[in-house]
Amino acid sequence: MTYTTSKRNGYCIFNISNQLSMLSSLDFLKTAVSELLQKNEKRIAVRFTDSSFLSSHSITVLVACNEMVRNAGGEFLIAGGGEDLERYLDTLGIKDRFTLCKPSDKVLATLG
Repeated sequence: MTYTTSKRNGYCIFNISNQLSMLSSLDFLKTAVSELLQKNEKRIAVRFTDSSFLSSHSITVLVACNEMVRNAGGEFLIAGGGEDLERYLDTLGIKDRFTLCKPSDKVLATLG
């Protein structure tokens, strides 16, 4: 897994590329989001390829990041991830906690 960051219209965007696997970790994201919040950056988006696989640990990281950002009065968007991610979040009963944008290119258009 590789990622890049960019900034658009006040959003800090993490672009997660390549196929994620059970061994992929999003742990870096918690630290990165925390650092952004300390800099008063409160609009954060994570963009996945539509075919990305997210393990339960990765979902836990996304939940933690979402809570950190929302508790700071910010906005946390998830773009892409495909139908499987949406279905998984729905099965866990946490889909409504997230702002999901799909397809992932839509979030980039929304952000400018």
